[in-house]
Amino acid sequence: MILTVTARPAELSNERTVRRLARTIGAICTDAEVGVVVLPSGPAVLLTEERKVERPVNLLGEGGDTTVVRQLHVFVPIRSRLVTADFAIATQQTADLKPTRQT
Repeated sequence: MILTVTARPAELSNERTVRRLARTIGAICTDAEVGVVVLPSGPAVLLTEERKVERPVNLLGEGGDTTVVRQLHVFVPIRSRLVTADFAIATQQTADLKPTRQT
């Protein structure tokens, strides 16, 4: 798993920003699931998707073949600043994921 946190400039830092961001991302990432959730800290945008990576980077060796990664982004507006934080978690490739048995 890979975790990244990125701060991105935002026009506003309120619920209108969250709703606008969700609509924009949904229009751009048509294969993704996008929605707004209300957390104790306020509204946030969730995005989940699988994305094909044509030329993956492998820091421990040569690149690799095309792969598919699964990712989750949580976009949280920082109210005290005009910034949105993007918390992203991604798998390295879905082929490595093995189903787990639920009990």
